[in-house]
Amino acid sequence: MKVSTVAWVLVCASPVLPAFAMADEDQVALRVASVTWPANYTGAAAPLPDPRLAQVGKVYLPVLIPKSFLVEKDLQLVAQPTSYTFSSSSNGAELVFSGTRIVTDLPGKPPISAEQPDVATQVTLAEQNALATTVRAGATYLASVECRSQADTRCADGRFVTSLVDSAVFLGGAKGEPQAQSGAAAPLPPAKPFDPNFTYRPAGELVSGSGQGVASMLNRAPGMRFPIERPPAYLNSQVWGVGGSHGAKGSWRDGANYTYPWRDTFCESRSRATPICPAGKGHQGVDIRPVDWARGKYWVVAAEDGVISDIGTYTVTLQAKGTRYRYLHMQMSKLAVKVGQAVNRGDHLGLVSNDFGDTSTTVHLHFEMLQNLSGKGWVHVPPYQSLVVAYEKGN
Repeated sequence: MKVSTVAWVLVCASPVLPAFAMADEDQVALRVASVTWPANYTGAAAPLPDPRLAQVGKVYLPVLIPKSFLVEKDLQLVAQPTSYTFSSSSNGAELVFSGTRIVTDLPGKPPISAEQPDVATQVTLAEQNALATTVRAGATYLASVECRSQADTRCADGRFVTSLVDSAVFLGGAKGEPQAQSGAAAPLPPAKPFDPNFTYRPAGELVSGSGQGVASMLNRAPGMRFPIERPPAYLNSQVWGVGGSHGAKGSWRDGANYTYPWRDTFCESRSRATPICPAGKGHQGVDIRPVDWARGKYWVVAAEDGVISDIGTYTVTLQAKGTRYRYLHMQMSKLAVKVGQAVNRGDHLGLVSNDFGDTSTTVHLHFEMLQNLSGKGWVHVPPYQSLVVAYEKGN
């Protein structure tokens, strides 16, 4: 006998929700922010070898670059009208610096003023990864350092990644206006769910004792495709699940880890600074297991149309309209994409694996979303509700 969502709410403090139980309600609005150019801008640029310099003029925001990047021989530039990304490998770490004009306006938030003040640099740390973000002249900039080794101090305390932001110099850019972008992406029409047996716990409900989540029904990525190509797939904790460091004894391959209902893991207890979490720190994404534990067998796909902005030691980043999607732990030796490649929603990116720099983890996809929240800079946002909607809709 099927039980309605209302009935579950009446009898359970923590309901298990069937597919299609939550409507695709609130949606974020994306727009291009006003950008104030440096007063001393003359059109001249810092030295950078061609043909990369030619691409700078295609970017409709002030292009900043850390001074140390100017001498990197393997420097790569991915240039788009409203965003750009520089990336380079350096002694076992992947260094990334990017800027954007795309702004995410949350419901009820006032619009950004063209005269808004600059925002102080904010740092978030994770295992083998450090991020720093700031807002300057109306545009948002992000620096990232991804280290192959846990012993690499450049990812340990935030000072190195902060120095990349603080040393950034003006390189150039175009003063014109890109094509206007406004309103939220149109949601896809309802389709058959990936799996008719799909159920899930509410957003923000974490395993007891594992932290405090974000109970938000906001779909921050309307029209997003689920990032694993074929069902079924399972969202649950790698740490508090069977075989995890805080979970029941056993193997992480235990069948209990490959069942519904889904459970949110965004903000699960971690030492990583994550400003949107109630504790100010926590798990910066969610973990997704494929149908079983096979390594290098199941395809990871693009969540939206976009460009591969950088590839790290264990991370692939997709820059889409207003959202940076980060895919961790794919089989890095068999990626289907390269830096600068344009991809369409659903295109193959790589295979679910357990790569993690010089170490390894369980076979799963760690999936993150970052958005520029009303001029505060790039922030990790909860992906769980967006994934629920995407999974319900199928392809």
